[in-house]
Amino acid sequence: MVLLYAGRLVLQKQPRVFAETMRLLAQDRSLGDWTCLVAGDGPDMGWLREFVMQHRLEDRVRILGAIPQERMRERGEDLPFAQEALP
Repeated sequence: MVLLYAGRLVLQKQPRVFAETMRLLAQDRSLGDWTCLVAGDGPDMGWLREFVMQHRLEDRVRILGAIPQERMRERGEDLPFAQEALP
């Protein structure tokens, strides 16, 4: 399973809530194998990198940085929510 956070890493987008959710998911062994991709950049980037390291989530969370909307559309056009989520 692949989870995606796509957005600016700013308070309003709540990346810290998402990060805490990833930490809790990592504790649940019944979920099996999963990866989280983080596509975005912003003031909380440093905090997120530190959080991932502190909670040993490096094997689960890949921080991609900012990705242009055009590339997100190309990569996400096969996803059922893609047309709703991208402007």
